[in-house]
Amino acid sequence: MGKNWAIVVGINNYDNLQPLKYAKRDAEAMKAWFENEANFDQVFLFTEDSAPIPANPPIPTLPTQGRFKRFLNAQFEEPLLKPEDNLWFFFAGHGKRFVDQDYLMFLDSDPTDYTTAISVDYVTQRLRRCGADNVVLLIDACRDEGDRSGLGVGMQEHKGVITFYSCAASQKSWEIDELQHGSFTYSLLEGLRLQGEANCATVERLEQHLRYRVPELNAYYKKSEQHPSLKAEPPYKMYYILLEQAARIRDVEPLKYQALLAENRGDLLLAKQLWVRVLAVSRGDWEAVEAIERIAMRQGESFEPTITDELTILASGGRSTQELALTQNQAKHEQNSTSQERISRQKFLKWIGLGGITLGDAIVIVGSENFKGQLLTPTSTRTLLPTSNTRIFLLAGTNNKTKIINDLKSELIRAGFNVFGAQQIEDDTRPNEPEVRYFNRSDEEQADIVVKFVRSRLSNQVITAKYYDDSSGKPGYIEIWLGR
Repeated sequence: MGKNWAIVVGINNYDNLQPLKYAKRDAEAMKAWFENEANFDQVFLFTEDSAPIPANPPIPTLPTQGRFKRFLNAQFEEPLLKPEDNLWFFFAGHGKRFVDQDYLMFLDSDPTDYTTAISVDYVTQRLRRCGADNVVLLIDACRDEGDRSGLGVGMQEHKGVITFYSCAASQKSWEIDELQHGSFTYSLLEGLRLQGEANCATVERLEQHLRYRVPELNAYYKKSEQHPSLKAEPPYKMYYILLEQAARIRDVEPLKYQALLAENRGDLLLAKQLWVRVLAVSRGDWEAVEAIERIAMRQGESFEPTITDELTILASGGRSTQELALTQNQAKHEQNSTSQERISRQKFLKWIGLGGITLGDAIVIVGSENFKGQLLTPTSTRTLLPTSNTRIFLLAGTNNKTKIINDLKSELIRAGFNVFGAQQIEDDTRPNEPEVRYFNRSDEEQADIVVKFVRSRLSNQVITAKYYDDSSGKPGYIEIWLGR
C-alpha cells in the first residue's frame, strides 16, 4: 500500500531556554515505534546526539534552526511521495507564539526573536510539497516554559494537514518524572499500540483517546490541566485512517461517504484519493473499485478493455495468471454494471498508485474481502472463496458481547458466506479460545477460509481450525466458536 515516512525532533538542552528532561527520550521512543512497530519506510531523527542522515555528504541532524530549515528546503523542494502515501512529523520541545503564529523553538532559538524559530506554518508548507495527501503533525510543545509571552502553541489551523497539539493555547505540556515521558507522548504511544475494538487506527479515535487520557494522567500525577486538541483541515481528514493494519472494515464507511460527496461535486481528484485510501484498508472493496473505474471514465482515461479478476496468486513474480470466477453476488453486480469498458487489473493497480502485487504482499480474496494469504505455487492454485453449500453456525459463550456476534454475522453474510444461525450458550466443555470447527474432512479448505476471515475481524485473538471426528457430521457444516 502507500509509503510511510516520519520526521522526529526532540530537544532537551536549549541555548536560550530552560532545559527539558524527556523531550529527547520521547523523540527516540517515537522513532522506535515508527521503525519497529509501524514498519515505516523512512524515519529521520533530529536530537542533540542523533546520527547523521546517510547521504553524500552526510546530513547533520543537530536540531538547530538553520540546519533543520536547510533540511526541509532541500528534502522537500520536489515531490518525493505519492498522494496515497503518509508523512508524519513529531516535535517534542518548546513552542512559542509570536504575532499570532505558532513557532517551534529549536536548539539555538532566541525567545525574544521569532526569526530564530521556525513557524509551524512554514513546516507545514514544506511538508505538503512531499506529494503525500496525508500529512500528520504531532506537536508536543509548550513544555513547562514559565515566562511565555502571548498565547501558547495550539491556536492555528494549518491548511491541508492533520495537527495534534499536546495542549490548548496558554497551557503547559507537562513532563512526568515517574513516566520519564511527557504525558502527551506517553498517551500517544499508548493509543498507537491499542489493538482490537479499542484501537486508535483513525484520526477521530486517536483524538478521543488523547482528549481523555492526557488529563487523566496529569490529574493522577498532580499536574495542572492539559487538554490536547486536534485541527483537521479540510475537516474530512478527521476520518482518515492512520494505521491501516489496525483499522476495521467499518472504519472506511465515513471515507466512502466523503468520497461520494467529492465525486458528486465534481472534485474527481479528491474522490479518487479517498477511494484509494478505502482500498488500502478494505482491499477488494467493489464499491471502491467501481468508483475508481467510474472516475477514470469521467476523466477520459484510456484503458485496455476487460478487467480480469484473477485472484489466485502464483509464486512467479507474485502476479496472478488464472481467472477466478466471481461469487454470485459479484457476478450479479457485474451483470448490472453499465460500464462499456473495463480496466485491466495491472493497469488499474498502477493507475490508483498501488503498483503490482509482489511476493511479499500476495492477496487472497474471500468473498468481496481481501486478506494477505500464503503464496501458492503454479501447481497448487486454488480458488479461495466461500462456497454456497457451506453452512455456518455462529456460537459464543454468555460472556461474549451480543454486538460482536451480530457484527461478525453481518460481515460473514456480506462477504458471501451462508450463515444460518447464531446463538449464545453456556457450555463448560467448550474451549476458552475461539476456534472454527469442522466435522468432515472435505470441509478442511473451507474451514481455513473461514479462519482467515474471522482472524482478520478478531485481530486481538488467536483462532484456529479444528477437526472433530463425527460420523454423523454431514459435509458442508462449519461452526464458529467465539470462546466463553
